Amino acid sequence: MDRMLRVRRVLATSAPAVAMLAGIVLLVVPIRLGQGYIPTPLLPLIIVFLYSVYDPDALPAPVVFVLGLLHDLLYGGGFGVWASIYLSMKYLVHTQREYLNGRVRRVIWLAFAVASVTVGIVLWLEQSLLAGRWVALWPLVYQFFITIAVYPLASRTFFYLRRRAAGEFEAYS
Repeated sequence: MDRMLRVRRVLATSAPAVAMLAGIVLLVVPIRLGQGYIPTPLLPLIIVFLYSVYDPDALPAPVVFVLGLLHDLLYGGGFGVWASIYLSMKYLVHTQREYLNGRVRRVIWLAFAVASVTVGIVLWLEQSLLAGRWVALWPLVYQFFITIAVYPLASRTFFYLRRRAAGEFEAYS
């Protein structure tokens, strides 16, 4: 029984990193939503945001950095771009965490939208700098719009899984 509890704790502590890794893999795998007209939502960005608001210690900055570098390697973009984007999101939320705690979910969703637009602008500027010219803005705007639209479903899934994990730990305690 004690061994099972330890296994569950290891799984629970690694779950945020595994969820972010799964989100990165979903971005890299060619998923054709709406026959290719709908971009894949930036699920890792949502995961970084949610854990930064509700459990910042579960997804520490070094893990976010390494997974961001892995995203860069798998995606083939500029090395360090996604690491900087994910860390920027984590920092933005960290600066506003006290305000966000205890707010209704719609306010949190609005905060996610504002933070997403902010890091989206940073991403566009980084990509333009690396390309040596202004890159097209609308594909990025569309992808961030889809990501913001998917946020409520992702957050419900996040809270469901957290409640379920908490219930399982209480059963084994």
